Order: sequence, then C-alpha cells, then structure tokens
Amino acid sequence: SHFRVTEYLAAGGMGAVYIAEDLSLGRTVALKFPLPHQPLDGPVRERFVIEARTAAALDHPNLCTVHEIGESEHGVFLAMPLYPGETLKERLARDGALPQAEALEILVQVTTGLASAHAAGIVHRDLKPGNVMLLPDGTAKILDFGLAKIRDVSLTKSHMTLGTIGYIAPEQIRNDPVDARADLWAIGVMLYETLSGMLPFRGEHEISILHAVLHHDPLPMSQVKPGLSPALDALVGALLEKDPADRYQSAGDVLADLAAILHGTPLTFRTSFWHRSRRRRKLRRVIVPATALLVVAIGAAWGLQRFSAIGGQPGSAVAAGVPELRWRDNATEIGTGAELAAALVPANAGRRVRLRAGTYDVDKLLTVPDSMTLLGAGIMGFDADGLPTGFSDDTRTTLRMISSLGGDMLTLGDGVTIQNLEIVDLVGRSGNVIGVLSRQPGDQISTTILESVIANPGPLALGAGGPLGRGLSVITRNLNLGADPAPDNGSVLSVRMARSIIQSPAGGGGFFAYNFTANSRISLDISSSVIGGSNEANGGVSRPDSVHDSEVHLESRGNLYRNEWAEPCTSALRGWNFTGGSGAPIPIPLAETKRNSLRVRSTDDRIEGFTTAVLATGSRRFFASPLNPAPSGNHIELQLIGTTISTPSCADAGSTANTSGIPAVAIREVSDLSLIGAWVENSSLSPGDSNTLRVEFRGVTGSGQRSNNYLNAGGVAGELPAHIRGSGNGLEFVGTPEAFVQTNRGITPAPAARFFTRQR
Repeated sequence: SHFRVTEYLAAGGMGAVYIAEDLSLGRTVALKFPLPHQPLDGPVRERFVIEARTAAALDHPNLCTVHEIGESEHGVFLAMPLYPGETLKERLARDGALPQAEALEILVQVTTGLASAHAAGIVHRDLKPGNVMLLPDGTAKILDFGLAKIRDVSLTKSHMTLGTIGYIAPEQIRNDPVDARADLWAIGVMLYETLSGMLPFRGEHEISILHAVLHHDPLPMSQVKPGLSPALDALVGALLEKDPADRYQSAGDVLADLAAILHGTPLTFRTSFWHRSRRRRKLRRVIVPATALLVVAIGAAWGLQRFSAIGGQPGSAVAAGVPELRWRDNATEIGTGAELAAALVPANAGRRVRLRAGTYDVDKLLTVPDSMTLLGAGIMGFDADGLPTGFSDDTRTTLRMISSLGGDMLTLGDGVTIQNLEIVDLVGRSGNVIGVLSRQPGDQISTTILESVIANPGPLALGAGGPLGRGLSVITRNLNLGADPAPDNGSVLSVRMARSIIQSPAGGGGFFAYNFTANSRISLDISSSVIGGSNEANGGVSRPDSVHDSEVHLESRGNLYRNEWAEPCTSALRGWNFTGGSGAPIPIPLAETKRNSLRVRSTDDRIEGFTTAVLATGSRRFFASPLNPAPSGNHIELQLIGTTISTPSCADAGSTANTSGIPAVAIREVSDLSLIGAWVENSSLSPGDSNTLRVEFRGVTGSGQRSNNYLNAGGVAGELPAHIRGSGNGLEFVGTPEAFVQTNRGITPAPAARFFTRQR
C-alpha cells in the first residue's frame, strides 16, 4: 500500500478511521476499515467493493469523495478526504435545535446528495447525523456511502446501536426489502431532530425505541417547538409514514417541497398524517395504491407526470386543473407556467408554442417534445462585432428553475428549435441547463438553439450519470451499463447554436460533448455566440463498455469563448479541453477505448481569460489495468484559422479555489496551448499505441511568451521515458516551422521542428 497510517482518529458502527499519508500524492487522507466483527468474505466483500466503487464514481459536492478502494493485511479499506469541521451529531449535541433556516439549508444539501446517489442506484441505509459532515464553508457532506452495504443495516446483527436505531425505517426493523425510501425516512427523522431538538421516536432502551418506530406516531414538531410552520409538520409527517408506499417516493420530490417551504408556496405532497386515526391510516393503505395507479395512468396518458411548472410570475401558484390551450394552425400562445407544462407533452410534438414576455418559474425537469418550436418574446441585442449581448428587460421571456431536483433542466427532443428565450438554472442545483441525450440505441436527434441566453450558475462537477454544471450537455448515453454483450449504439446527435449566450460565472462549463457509446456521432455547429466557462469534447469514453469508432465534430465560427470567473488567474478552467478517446477518471473496471476521433475546425474565434486556452490530446489514461486498459488508435484533427488566443499574465497568481472538481493548486504557469499526442495521469502508465493529435494553424494570434506544452506522449511530468511511451503516439503539425512562424504570430514558444510534417 502507498498509505502510511499516522494516527487513530475514531471508530463507529461502520468502521474504524485512521489518519494516513498518501505517499504517492503527498496528501493527508482518512482510511476507513470495517471493524473486526465485520469480516468481508466471499459475496459480502464482492458486494461491498462493487457498491464502494459505484459510490466513488459519484462526484457530488454533498457526498464524501472516495479516492481509492484498497486492500492491506488488515483487509479492504476506503481512502477518503480528511474533511475539517464537525458532524451534525456533534453540532446538535452542542447547540440543540438549530434555527429553521440553518436546519433547512443543511437538510436540502443532504437531500440533494441523496438524489444524486439514488439516481445511481445507491441507497445509504444508515443515514443519521453522525454520517453528515459540516464543513467550515457551510457545505454538508454525507459520509459512509458504500459501507452500509456491509451489513444491510437490520436487527439481525448484534451490534445495532442506539444511535442507529433512532433513524432506521420500519421496513428495516421488519427485515423487509429496503430501497431509497428508507433514506427518506431518515431525512424525516433528521429534520424533526434538527428543528425540534428531539428525536421523534424515543425510549429507555432499544426495544422501546423499536416499538415506537413501528407502532407510535410522534408529536407534531410544532407542539414540541412552537413557531414551526404547519407545512413543516406536513412534510415531516409524509416522510415518517410507516408504509414506504405512503411516503415521498423520491428525494427529488422532497427537494421540491423543501423549496416550496422556503418560497412560501403550497406543498405538492398531501398527507393528513398528524390528524389521522390509526384505523383510518390502515384504511388508507388499502385505498391509496389503487388511487395512485389511477392518477399515474391519467398522468401517463397526458404525459403530465414528467412535466410541471408553477405560475408565470414569481411566487404564483399552480391552479389545480390543467389549463386548456387554444391551438390554431398547430400553434398556440401561452403566458403562465401551468400553460407551459400543458404544452410540453408528447401529444403536442410538431407544434409551435409562443411564450409571452415574463418569468416562468419551473419546478420540474422539462422535456420539449420532438419537432416542437419554443419561441420567446425576447429581442436579442448585439455589439459592434455582431456578438449577442442579451435581452432588454421589457422583451424578456425567462424560464427560471426554482426546484433543486437534479438533472437537465430542459431536455430537447429531435427536431426541436428554441429561440428568443432566457433559460436560468437554480444556484446550487445538481444538473445542467440544457441536455441533448440519446434515448435508445440508434437514436437520431437534431436540435437548434437561436438567439437565446443560457444561464448556468453551477460549478463543474461529475455525477454518476455524467457531467454537472454545464450550460449545454450533448451525450450519447450507454443505457446498457455493462450487460453482455456490449451494445453498438449507433446514435447520431446534432446541435446547431447561433447568436446565443452561455453564462457560467461560477466556474462552470459552456458545452460538453461526449460519446459514451460505440459507433456514435455528435455534431456541434456553433456560430456568432458568446460561451462562458470551460468547454469539453471527447470522441469516445468507455464507461464501462468499450466505446470504439465514435466521433465528435465541432464547427466553430466567430465565437467568443471566455472565462467569466472574477479572478481568472485563480481559475484552473480550460477554454477548450479536447480528447480523442479515453477511459474515465473513476476507479472501476472499464473496457478498452479505441479508434475514436474528434474533429475541430475553428474559424475567427476568440478564446479569452483562461490559464490554459487549448488543451488537446489524442487519448487519456487515468488508471493502470485492469481498471483502464491502454487506449489505442484515438485521434484529434484540430484546425484553427484566424483564431485569437488571449490568456492572462499570472506571474503572481494565488491558488485555485473556485469550483467543485478543480484542485486547489497554485497557478504558476499559463499556456495558450497544451498539445499532446497521448496523455497519462502519471509517468508510470503506458499511454497505449497509435493515439495522435494532428494540428493545422493558419492566421492564429497568441498571447506572446507563455508556458506552451508540446508532447508526443506524456502528462504533467513531461515526455514519458522511451520504454513505456508506446508506439505510434504522437503530435503532428501540418506544414513547416518556417511557414508556422510566417502565418501565425504570438505563439511563443512555437512547437519544435520535430513535430512538423509537410503532409496535409
């Protein structure tokens, strides 16, 4: 092992924690081992490792990161960050009940993290205040995902503690099947405790607590602590239903009602928990499932279970009924969020919807049906260079997200056009603003975005389903997820964006275009637009099935790509982050990535304010086999014509600390160009074979003297030694060194003569 234990930290029901030094990366970490009475043998060990690896793939700001899953003579262990701060349990023990605003802020973060984990199929099973870490900056992180799988928290084990019993759901006590709704029960218990200062189910010993959980209803919180709102009573009551079928069914639904409480709007989930007799509650268990089936069937017929919004003006509420839209010549005009929800159903595919000026508050993820046109009232302004500047206040149609529900705010179907709209995401939400995603193997989607503003307030992050914090996410999705045989997906996605703006002031991303499926194509055509934040494209990523023979094609004309972080020298964002093909930066076994490509043609673009303007590499490898087989035959064609690169001068830059997922390191070097044939995470890895980057520059203007980087095969440590460099990996410039200097200016240092070829 490359860890050296330096100090014992603590022990709990899920394991012992030690402080250790990571000798490879020079950082301090926490190592968590299962306790001696929790041996991980046979299927239990395999199950634990699988779930821990899945948890490690969840890069979410409210989930504890798992650096590594390792094994020593003491058994399997998890390596995690050593977070500063205190647990919610310690905070409650010291201060008692928390102020309502603070309690809700913490539980919103915890529920947001749960939503991300549940979307990946992971249930915590042992959620409690001791497993919630409160960092000094106010971030709440859930600990111990993956470890709970060791024992499927149930009373069949002798080491159940009082600290756990108070939070487990009735179905866990009964040893019934457990799903995500058990975690929602724990959220209800934690809300009750943080707001009232008391647990809802109490007793002098384990048996009395268990009896209370199974058979007693707690006092309403407002009786325990006067002043709490009836809405909080209703929300917690719905979380503490004994029958999982009577509870909230998803973390996203809980987040929606937490947002409703914060905004003073009515709850979506209705329950009479606090006022129902036990006999009526038993009766309801018989009636509700049939009623729920009827409601879902009606909703499915109209497509309404997937789409919802609330009124057209801030703070307005949705009417109980669905508004009737008036269509003429296959077109309608709307003015409220309820009407928008009624319009965005599959039955209206191919129709035209005009949105009057105003603000439409959105509380659900929206999908625009195939061949629909959404046309706002906004009139885009333009500067002297013909670039868009935004809408004036009196001609603005804004779709504003108000729900913390994770995912893409607006998903576009095939043949969709959106124009003259402002689309604004919610600060702190886990997701992207616009998504264009393959829906099944062989899918074909073509969409158009014209004269619109996409406001992305989130930082870069990586979740179980892919990227977070991007303005535009274009992905061919692998819905197979490791099944045998692996699919040849064959999807084709095409997006055209013109005269539009993506705003990313918090260190987020502009566009993200990745193939996660084999034999697939993504085409991006972007012109006369202003794109804030980092932009990423990858011809093919094996995650986990092999991705081969896929391609991304970017045609970029007359755009401004800019870093909108207030202090660019403290930002590690890259203007363009391009890869021909790669594995994924997650410690799970992946198949080989091969013969994928990225083609980029940039004409008269400007790339401004990034500490690395263009990073391009034919391939990337993050881990050794068997996690990441060496990639092979991946390629980039990068053509820049009349492009202008302007990076900041950062001689005295501090350190980066601006976004989730970007390491806090000193910015000592600024580069216009970092161009590498094949890239590896560290110098001990072989990059594979025949991974290449071919570059052609004509009329490119750079920033002058910068720390430009040109490598055939290497990484942060430079060119790899010959014995592990692989064969056929390389960087190649079209033309001669003399012609390069004559036709381009300000590229200093220029690439060495060995990288040039006369062949086009």
